[in-house]
Amino acid sequence: MTYQRKVGTYYDHNRAHILARANAVYARKCLRRGAEKIASVPPEKRDAFWSKVLIGPLDSCWPWLGEKRKKGYGKYQGESAQRVAWEDAMKKRFPVGLLGTHSCDNPPCCNPLHVLPATHEENQAASARKGRRKGERSAHARLTRDQIGWARVEHARGQRVTDIARALGVTQPHVSNILAGRVWKDSS
Repeated sequence: MTYQRKVGTYYDHNRAHILARANAVYARKCLRRGAEKIASVPPEKRDAFWSKVLIGPLDSCWPWLGEKRKKGYGKYQGESAQRVAWEDAMKKRFPVGLLGTHSCDNPPCCNPLHVLPATHEENQAASARKGRRKGERSAHARLTRDQIGWARVEHARGQRVTDIARALGVTQPHVSNILAGRVWKDSS
């Protein structure tokens, strides 16, 4: 079936070839992880889904053009667009209990080769390895680098840890962990 609409650098009639190739490459990776084979995404859902993905070459990101969640991840009928893409390309359900982590660090990407099933711990380790969980860049950071520097200077001047914590609006154990180097290790 040939379509008139151009999607990325490929026409829609090449979609099956691209997905088949992505499936072959990714299936080998997933089988090594022990992913079980179940059902694929229903055909009526498939066409509606892929019409919202800008498909390009296999090695590039395929951005989701539809609705997105707060952090930019694709959302399709209440599900993760990346998971739906992965399930459709791999012809099996996403492994239960695993997250979809991006090798490309591009939240709207739906290229099944860029979505990797991983545990929460593996996802967090990858995030730390890529420098996304350090200091102010951490999603859970309560303080800035300047505040950490101020706390260290004040402590060196003899200020009590509880007074520093109160001034910063955090707990005393949190300030103690910062001063001991257990957290914020890279900001001296």
